[in-house]
Amino acid sequence: MTDDSSPMNATSELPAESTISGKWVVLALLGFGIFTTSFMWLYTYYSNKPFIPMRHALVQEFSRESSPNVQGGKEKGRGPSMLRVIMNVKFNPNEKSGTVPQEVRAMERRVAELAREHLDLTEYEQWVFILVHYNPESTPDRFESKRPIAEIIENRL
Repeated sequence: MTDDSSPMNATSELPAESTISGKWVVLALLGFGIFTTSFMWLYTYYSNKPFIPMRHALVQEFSRESSPNVQGGKEKGRGPSMLRVIMNVKFNPNEKSGTVPQEVRAMERRVAELAREHLDLTEYEQWVFILVHYNPESTPDRFESKRPIAEIIENRL
């Protein structure tokens, strides 16, 4: 006498499920990684493309150590359209003694000249020039100059 209901005789039939091979999962993840990396690279390239000639000119003028960064557009999508130029310097730009104030003004004038040569300034409403001096084990010294872009276009620095 056979008992078909006993656990020993029960055949375990699993429901037919579609399975994905491990190699297809790996290939899909690799393809997704290539796609997202390519998208990020293209987005960064095209968002920075208008400023590349200006950055190259700043590096030639002030050296690579100045780490020039040029940004344009509205902050968080609202407010006036700004052109920001951020550079590192080896001196405290806020120092009021000696030739530092004249040097800072001369740098801003030269950067404005380069901006007039390499960018269409009519797209912007405000000019922001920032100099940063990093102090070891301390907070950085930061100089910021904001002006209407008309002063830069008309060379009224």
